[in-house]
Amino acid sequence: MRKRPEPLQFWVVTTVVVASLLFLHACASVVRTPGLEAGPGWTPPPAAPQQQTAILAPPAQPAPQQTEIARTPPPAAPLPPNRPFGPPSQSARTVPDNAIKPGAPRQPQQQAAVAGPRRTLIEVARQAKTSIVNFESAPFPYEGAMPGSGRAFLDVNDNGRRGHRTSRGRILWEDETFKSSGVLLHVPQGFDPNKPGVIVVFFHGHGATIGRDVQSRQQVPAQISRSSANAVLVAPQFASNAADSSPGKFWKPGGFARFLDEAAKQLAAMHGDARAERMLATMPVVIVGYSGGYLPLAWVLRNGDAKARVRGVVLLDALYGELDTFANWKLHNDAGFLISAHLSSTRSRNIELQHVLGEQMSVANALEERIRPGSATFIAGTADDNHRDFVSRAWGAQPIADILNRMPDVSRRGGAFVISQAR
Repeated sequence: MRKRPEPLQFWVVTTVVVASLLFLHACASVVRTPGLEAGPGWTPPPAAPQQQTAILAPPAQPAPQQTEIARTPPPAAPLPPNRPFGPPSQSARTVPDNAIKPGAPRQPQQQAAVAGPRRTLIEVARQAKTSIVNFESAPFPYEGAMPGSGRAFLDVNDNGRRGHRTSRGRILWEDETFKSSGVLLHVPQGFDPNKPGVIVVFFHGHGATIGRDVQSRQQVPAQISRSSANAVLVAPQFASNAADSSPGKFWKPGGFARFLDEAAKQLAAMHGDARAERMLATMPVVIVGYSGGYLPLAWVLRNGDAKARVRGVVLLDALYGELDTFANWKLHNDAGFLISAHLSSTRSRNIELQHVLGEQMSVANALEERIRPGSATFIAGTADDNHRDFVSRAWGAQPIADILNRMPDVSRRGGAFVISQAR
């Protein structure tokens, strides 16, 4: 009979066989997982050339180790952060921004990405344009009350015909005197919205219309064109053919500011490019008041409408009242200039205002070559001057054009020269 193996021998043999199988399994796992035997400090060797080629030509399903290599670059060459105009160019991966010297040209692809589309300049006015346009924000028609009295401005009703009774008892009918919402606009040839300019706002006197008097007789649009300044004109109609200085909508705070906003839109339309509205809506303003136009001008200053834009105030034989309003505006406005030219009818009030201002600032009696911001100038007329022609001939011919030619910070039409802001 065969001898049966001892139990101890059986377990020894079994243990050896199982240990061998486990050892072979462990070896197979090490081959399948590179680096497991090298511990935590192991790094993969560089990829073979054929593996890099496979990464650059994207496969349908990249291998795990390829995806890992593409996602985790070697520490020696980190990728730069993303930029707002798209992925960095190849030059940006190798040359940091702080290594580019000032003034050195950038790569073409970087310039195209950062600069974006170039802004097209607005075309210069090729010809002068003058027109009367109806404004919603024009001084009239006016449906409100008289400030300080609570009385309706149109306080007369005769069988449906409305009118305004003046302080002297005269009735001015709405359909004759206060119906026009017209505004005279003028854009001279060569006006350039891209350059510093000025808007001249002209307030006419008694018994006038903007077409017959402001445009034809007083030649205000022509004076704008005859000056070299980059300027445009806005002249609203107040009372037509009447001895009345009612400001209408300019009595209301914000009324003049709304008027300037609409003027910017209408001037841009006349110019022919809607983009000009943005420049015109912030352009400085010079308000010229002639004769009875002093009262609307005073209310604009009193309300503080567009205060930051009012660069200057010009009174052409117009200081018939509101001395405190003009004095307060000048004494509290270091940047705005005041020019008041006068004849005998307003001489005493001009002397009084000159004395009030002279106690706190320097006052001149003739225009300087360049009008200084914050200056105050009083010019007395001569015996040869007359009130009716004072807009077209005061201290000299074309007084509005003369003021524009002396203004600082205003470009000259056609690019001839620009007065330095430092003057």
